[in-house]
Amino acid sequence: MVTEVELFVTSPRMLLGLLSAKLFNDAVDAGYTDALASSMDIAVRTMNGAQLLAILLDNVYTDASRAAKVFNSTSLEAPQAASIFNQTALRVSKIASICDSANITSAKLKAILDTGALTDANKVAAILDGDSLTSADAATHIQSGIYTDSFYASAFNSTYLSASKAALILKSTNITADRAQAILYSMVDQGFYGKLLTIITDGASNYSVTANTTLSTGVNRYATLSISSGVTLTLGASPGVIIADTVSNSGTIASGWVILKTPRT
Repeated sequence: MVTEVELFVTSPRMLLGLLSAKLFNDAVDAGYTDALASSMDIAVRTMNGAQLLAILLDNVYTDASRAAKVFNSTSLEAPQAASIFNQTALRVSKIASICDSANITSAKLKAILDTGALTDANKVAAILDGDSLTSADAATHIQSGIYTDSFYASAFNSTYLSASKAALILKSTNITADRAQAILYSMVDQGFYGKLLTIITDGASNYSVTANTTLSTGVNRYATLSISSGVTLTLGASPGVIIADTVSNSGTIASGWVILKTPRT
């Protein structure tokens, strides 16, 4: 005799009609992951079911780790998975939970990104930040230029992508300096200065200047920089740049390498 769970996973029409979080979770636990994934794939391709499936997945009782198993199945192809992710009914926070699960691979998350079908930068950010997506795969995706620099800049500015993961992606050998620079420039163009500084200074140390000090490095990067009262910090080498997420200056910052000459009369 066919069980309710078996009908749920083998009939796309019943899947869309019931939208049961309990049956979804039970089906995965019973080993019907691929069958469920196949029905979801059919529902999206032939029944315009992406929005209804998004409602099912967004249900607070639909377990994210079980959903990750289904999305990872080869029976649910990347274009259909991306279509579900792209629906407004599926919140970014739930996508983030799915992408953090060990039940979905980096390769599948990259494949979803590579469809170019996602229109919400926050959702792209959540996938990029996912624990299961390696920084190398994320960098390879970004290097491909599937989305615009402006769109990636918005994703990098999203609260769903941590500064530390963003920095790892930009440092990867799978992305060129020109590509990384183009995204950072776009962040400047869009006024995303706060997140930009946090990304650039990720991993930098804190520096407290309590006595007169001369920096011998041209570009100096700090998480936080504090200068005590009555103390001078001198930039002793070209180009004389300080990059810091936070600066507390009660003293003086001076240039020790720029020499001003009196023009001839």
